[in-house]
Amino acid sequence: MTTLRPLLRLAFAACLCLASFVRAQSPAPATGTIEGRVQNASDGNYLNNARVSVKGTTLVTLTDEAGTYRLTGVPAGPATVRVLFTGLAEQELALTVAAGQTASRDFTL
Repeated sequence: MTTLRPLLRLAFAACLCLASFVRAQSPAPATGTIEGRVQNASDGNYLNNARVSVKGTTLVTLTDEAGTYRLTGVPAGPATVRVLFTGLAEQELALTVAAGQTASRDFTL
């Protein structure tokens, strides 16, 4: 029994190493990035704190003082971007996100 114990430990350690290797080799989901600016049509100013999201996901961000936004980790393929700002009509635009690429989309509300 005492000679069997080291062999069992070695086998267990080998299984853990193999499981870690297999998990590390699995491909990451294909994602891309969407970025752009949000502008107010009536006065031409860029909007701070406009809410930008990707429909059907939990991806959400707010624009900065220059009206820019950036959404990372967007699943590759067709996507619908939705922009909301208090007091202005919301807007949705469809686009295609390529894996590893950045799609640009500006909005005028």
